[in-house]
Parts: sequence; C-alpha cells; structure tokens
Amino acid sequence: MFDDIERSERDGDVGDLCVWCEQAAKDYCNGCKHARYCSRACQVADWPIHKKVCKDFAGAAADAKRPSPSHRRVLFFPMFSTKPQLHWTDERKTARGRWLELDHPERSVFSVLAGVAGVKDLTDSGVRTLLNLQHHLGGRRIGHALTAFSYCIVRPLHHPQLLNRSINALAKPGYLRPWAGPVIVFADVRRRGDSIPGEALDITPRDVNTVVRLLETPTCACVADPGRYLGGEVVAGLRINDIRTEINVALGVDCVFESTLVPRSPAECADHVIAIALLLGLRWYIRPANYYADEPGNTIWSDGTLRYLAYICDVQRTEDVSVEGGGEDGDSPPFCIVCDDGPFVAGVIVLHGSGNPIHMHHVLALGAYIDQVIFEKGMPSEAGFRSFWDDYKERMGDSVLGVPSPYEWEKEGIKDKLGAFEPKVVRQALVLRIEVVWQNLTATLVPTM
Repeated sequence: MFDDIERSERDGDVGDLCVWCEQAAKDYCNGCKHARYCSRACQVADWPIHKKVCKDFAGAAADAKRPSPSHRRVLFFPMFSTKPQLHWTDERKTARGRWLELDHPERSVFSVLAGVAGVKDLTDSGVRTLLNLQHHLGGRRIGHALTAFSYCIVRPLHHPQLLNRSINALAKPGYLRPWAGPVIVFADVRRRGDSIPGEALDITPRDVNTVVRLLETPTCACVADPGRYLGGEVVAGLRINDIRTEINVALGVDCVFESTLVPRSPAECADHVIAIALLLGLRWYIRPANYYADEPGNTIWSDGTLRYLAYICDVQRTEDVSVEGGGEDGDSPPFCIVCDDGPFVAGVIVLHGSGNPIHMHHVLALGAYIDQVIFEKGMPSEAGFRSFWDDYKERMGDSVLGVPSPYEWEKEGIKDKLGAFEPKVVRQALVLRIEVVWQNLTATLVPTM
C-alpha cells in the first residue's frame, strides 16, 4: 500500500488524463462536463461506471455547489440504493489531526441494524483502510492515495439486511464480494510515515473508475466484463446457486445454473478437486461462489443439486509419502489426499481443469448417475457414467442437442490450467481408496429417485 503513496508522488497531476486509460484527455462528458476522455471508445467503455454518478457530478456534487472551502467530495456506497453517490463532507482540523464528517440518513439505520456507531464521524468507528491499488492497478497512474471507510463484517451470511446493494449492483448479482454496511471512499495527500491521512482531496471521475475496477478485481467470484477486468486470465466456470437462501435473495441472485467467466486463480484458497468426478475420469474442480462459509464440512444447500459435487478431495503435500500409496511402479506420490464436505454456502463454481466450459447437463447427469448407483447398491465407474450419458442424452432429447460429452475435454493433449498436482496421479491415489471414499460419500445421502 505504501507503494501507492510513493508512486502517487511520482505521478504528478493526473487531472488531464483520460478517465479510462493513461492517454491525455481531449473531450468532456456532455452530461456532467467533468469527466474527460481521449476518445469515444474510452467514453463508451467507462459509461457503465460513469452513468451511475454523472448526474451527481453535474448536480449537487458539482464544483460550483461546494458548500464551503473546507468541504471535500467523497464517493459513498449506500446500503439501500443500487447506485453509488457523491457527497460533500466537511473536513475538520484540530491540533490532534483531521477528519471528515458526513451526515447521511443511513448512519442511524445501520447503527440500529448492526449495533455499531453511525458514520457521521469517520474516525470514531469502523475501519479506515488505505486502498492497495499497486497490486492490481499497478499500471494506472493515480496521483494520490485513496482511502475507504467501512465496517469489519467479513462474512455477512446471517445478516443479509446489512449487504451493500450499491456495490453488489456494480456487476451482475453475486459476482462481487459482498460488503456489509455503507462504504465511503475519499482521496487524500499522504506521505510515507504519516500515521493519519493528509489533506483530503475531491474525488474525481477518474477516481470513481479506479475504485470500481478495484472492487471488481481482487476478490470477485465471477467476471461480468472481461474488457475492464484487471485481474489477469479468466476461464470458463459453471456457477450453481441455491436461490432459496436468504443471502442470495438479498443479493438478487435468481438463476440456478449460469455459464460464466471466473478468475483463473481464486481469491482466497486453491480450487478443490471434486472427488466423485475424478473417480469417474473427469478433471473437475470446485470453488465457493462467495465468501460465506467458515470452514470445511459446513456445506449449506436447500436441495440436492450440490450433494455430490460438495464432497471434495484436497491434495496436501506431506513429508511422509507413505501416507497414501499407489504411485506408478509402486512409488508413493509426494502428497496425501483428504476427502470431506467442502466449505460451500449458497453457491459454487464448477470448473474443468483445462479452463474449458462444463455444461449444466453434465452436472445434472452426474447427479442422476450417482443416484442410480446408490439405488442399485452398485459402485460408480467411468465406463458406467459414459454409458449413462448416452442414455441420458436420448431421454432428454432436444434439450441436450449440441451438448458435448462430459469427456470432451478429457482427450489426450488437453492440458490443465488448474490444480497443483498431476490429475492422473491424484486419481490413482483416489482409486485405491474408492471403497472408503464411496462409503463416506453415501453415508449421509439419500438418493432422490
């Protein structure tokens, strides 16, 4: 974060730069006469962001409407609105430091709902964080530091009424990491070693763009617009949502299956191997579609769609390579495998190791196949699922026209992008434990047939 302070000192004035890119700006936005762009293409690219605050820059938050010389413009993400807002805050100074005051109706509402102090005095409660722009937006000139004031409610699973709707609405519902409570972002002149923010500056249209793109980048579950995503490579993912959970209702997530794009590298932990899929010869991985669960074995789902996918195989390096036997030629792999229910609440993302798409009918067919095997008191196998898929396609008719086989991406030469271990070796270790894995998987399951 201190890298941002140093480079902001080197950046100099960025007021003449295009809001979207690093080129010199030429024309103003016709609406607010404040945002500047180097080209029509950049203005079009920024419009999904700028349109949310354009009227504010032209209206109450325009430079001419500054209430007093001590007021500074801040970016406010309210809880109960779907649009961010611009507000004037009064900068107060004493011998002990400086702070900003914002008088907003949500302060009392949030105080009641969350049991914390309101947001009037930004130094009395909550968390003030210097935004880390260098890691994800290192190539973007910033000119000054950006600081966010928010509340430390990391996993709002049991408090959906505290979700910040304006941040959630920056992308498709549920794509971004949920924030709880109102969030305020302000600009300041800060130097390395300063214990408190320096003199506050006005938030600019370029700052708004920077903040939104930062919110979309480091911890997003899915990528709505790859063109403005700054987090690196994206791959295909199948998002599966439990739309009946209170948290998804609050977020507006109303689609059970959704083909989407996701960051290649998840934000918080490595992707998990889906145990039953790998046993069937499918290099499938799974990750949380949100950040609500606290620990493994805490899967919360209101129907059967997830029941087999949630049983994961975590691969762990071990010094004692004899823990799990079964490598080629009798050698033991340099890891052990631990199978358990995964930490999934209200949503998951299923991925193929190659980054190619998995179709919802692949997941539905796998679930139906395992149901059948349990009902018949059998044992699952790759040959069995291949045969079942042929029957499934025939039964489903037109609804699966054009859907390739689940084994389309298992062909020779299709390499993995996900996972830290060779799938074939992991599968060999897993096959040696198939009876134990199968017993554990089915112990608490009731087939839906």
